[in-house]
Amino acid sequence: MTPTPRLPLLEINDLVVRYPSGTLIERLRGAPHEVTILPGVSLRIERGETLGLIGESGSGKTTLGRAALGLTPISGGTIRIGEEVTSQASGQTWARIRRNVGLMFQDAQAALDPRMSIGRSVTEPLVIHRMLKGNRMDKAVELLGKVGLGPDFARRYPHEISGGQARRVTVARALALDPALVIADEPTAGLDLSVQGELLNLLNELQERLGVSFLLITHNLAVARHVTDRIAIMYLGRIVETGPSDRLFARPAHPYTQALLKARSGRPGEQAPPIEGEVPSLKARPAGCEFHTRCPRATDICRQLAPERRALGPGHIAACHHAGAELAEPAPAPAPAAGRPTNVATLPPRARRSTSN
Repeated sequence: MTPTPRLPLLEINDLVVRYPSGTLIERLRGAPHEVTILPGVSLRIERGETLGLIGESGSGKTTLGRAALGLTPISGGTIRIGEEVTSQASGQTWARIRRNVGLMFQDAQAALDPRMSIGRSVTEPLVIHRMLKGNRMDKAVELLGKVGLGPDFARRYPHEISGGQARRVTVARALALDPALVIADEPTAGLDLSVQGELLNLLNELQERLGVSFLLITHNLAVARHVTDRIAIMYLGRIVETGPSDRLFARPAHPYTQALLKARSGRPGEQAPPIEGEVPSLKARPAGCEFHTRCPRATDICRQLAPERRALGPGHIAACHHAGAELAEPAPAPAPAAGRPTNVATLPPRARRSTSN
């Protein structure tokens, strides 16, 4: 008997998110009533995998992460996390989904209630979902210990800890329900480089020890290179390229991916100028390939016809008319540091596990 294929942990199909747009007067004048942030995104994360979602600010990365938890209204498409499949789910369905997913907000300090002790903050998910067993303070000490914080932190308040410690607290809270998936939104934003390295090492260690999957939302390519198994590149709310991290860094196929890697190479004298041109308005998306207004390789077909997703290798897909070996230019990568890395700019690539993806 042929074994049943194992389903991905997270599977997003044709996800559409729209927000109301414009003032009443603008709407009366015929302006669009809605703006489409995500025009039909599909994504998957395997069990025990870290997927990096990368793109410029405003590309829709955070919206996708919030939509996966029902924190942003969904206009179309489906989301499956574990065995739960939903589109515009009821409150009870989202409650079941959220028991299996942890969330690290972008602003760690703002995500902590200043009136609540750290111990109460990290155990609050257990109280909300009625899963707290035993003494609450003992559980808080246990959770904080997982992220390298001592027992005394349970009695401190947010104003008594540093930014790096606040990040560790949000990791502990995200792990409180023993989730299968953690959505980490810019987990290293605002941290010193050495603290970033420590946090990334912690995430790697937790994944190896607990088997948790991560959706890592970031625009920091050095971060993504160190902790991800696969990478998805997002532009204007669309996934334009996905692939194994080592392959995508070595042979990027989409011109947007190439530009991002060149601009963030991390080596003096090798950084490219920013991508030319303005990001198009979401209210007036360009026809054809939406990147053609900024792409140095755009041709007539790019301006007229939206590209299909093309397979370029094992697990490597790009949505580009011209994507292929002739465009896959090797990208410079930061050199590994000697000894234990502490600076994110010099962190080595993550040691990949063999997968069948």
